[in-house]
Amino acid sequence: MIKLRDSGVVFIEQPRGYWLGGRKLQGITKAIQRALNPEMLDLDNLPAYRRNNTIVAGRYGSKVHKAIQKYIEEDEYFGSGCVNELLAFTEFCQANGLTPIASEYLVTDYKHFASAIDIVCVDSEGKVVLVDTKTSRSYNKEHCSIQLGKYREMFELVNPDYKVSRALVFQINMREDKEPINKTHKVKLKSKKFIKEFYENEVKFWSTDVLEKTKTAIPAPIQTLMSNLKTVKESLDKYKQMEKEFSTRLLEEFNKYGLDKLENEDLIISKRNSYVRESFDSKRFKEDHPELYNGYRKESIVNESIAIRLR
Repeated sequence: MIKLRDSGVVFIEQPRGYWLGGRKLQGITKAIQRALNPEMLDLDNLPAYRRNNTIVAGRYGSKVHKAIQKYIEEDEYFGSGCVNELLAFTEFCQANGLTPIASEYLVTDYKHFASAIDIVCVDSEGKVVLVDTKTSRSYNKEHCSIQLGKYREMFELVNPDYKVSRALVFQINMREDKEPINKTHKVKLKSKKFIKEFYENEVKFWSTDVLEKTKTAIPAPIQTLMSNLKTVKESLDKYKQMEKEFSTRLLEEFNKYGLDKLENEDLIISKRNSYVRESFDSKRFKEDHPELYNGYRKESIVNESIAIRLR
């Protein structure tokens, strides 16, 4: 069985991006959209109905892709909400003599671009076949020819011992409100010369600012920690607010029943009566009596730390 290499690329969902050795790489589809469908680069400028349709279609596509990935990696067939799509996928593999060996396989050109190949398969002769899953209702032959052509280039860079023999598109759309689509498309891959020139032009298109940001992007390990911290802080803020609300309601109930203290196997709750708290205004004292303040000032070392706040 073919053993694929690890490209070293890390994909981070939020903020979405590919990272290699602390450097952010670009995905490959934006260049194709710029050449073939530039209006799709900015969803906010699309008419509302097209924007909404694109978002809904994207959610369906993500659901199908995840179901196929789980089926390939964990042999999970049911529970995905995509049983019909998975049945169609198994029939597609059987009809084309394919055995999936990887899903969402990360590849790169080690310079500017990275992407995840939907499915890597071997055929009955042990040759590598790349498969892209499309859930759109239309099929753009030119788009797929460029996309899978770049996939081939990056796959063979990461795995120099293997060559891609061919590529297929598995087009599936079984949304309840639409006529079912289940098609297989053979893809004529763009030449390596075409792919090289196409993506060189994309690199030239980028402004100097974009290139500089790419070079000095946040290192992947830090980006991962920042993403995790964001999740933790959001959860902490949520539970702190819940704690405040529950405490307020408990105080109301304590006053209602004339209670001062309660305890059970989980909690000990004591009511604290209101009181006047005194504090020392050090800022005002320093302004009014600077010499006296300096006589009582004490210095201590504060260890280095970082401050974190949500935007």
